[in-house]
Amino acid sequence: MAANEIGGYEIRYKKTSDSQYSTVVLNGGSADQHSFMDIAAAELVSFEVAVFDADGLYSDFVSAVAN
Repeated sequence: MAANEIGGYEIRYKKTSDSQYSTVVLNGGSADQHSFMDIAAAELVSFEVAVFDADGLYSDFVSAVAN
């Protein structure tokens, strides 16, 4: 997908003990990072990210690691 076709990214995350995800949507294709200021222990949180295009079509979610 060309960069100008990216509509944005969706990050979903949850504590490993939780069953439901919270989500953050980043509109536009220019984001290359996002900070979660309210998460104290990132190693206890599961992160997944997907990209979507300008028409709203999503990629599969992939696991991501906080650093």
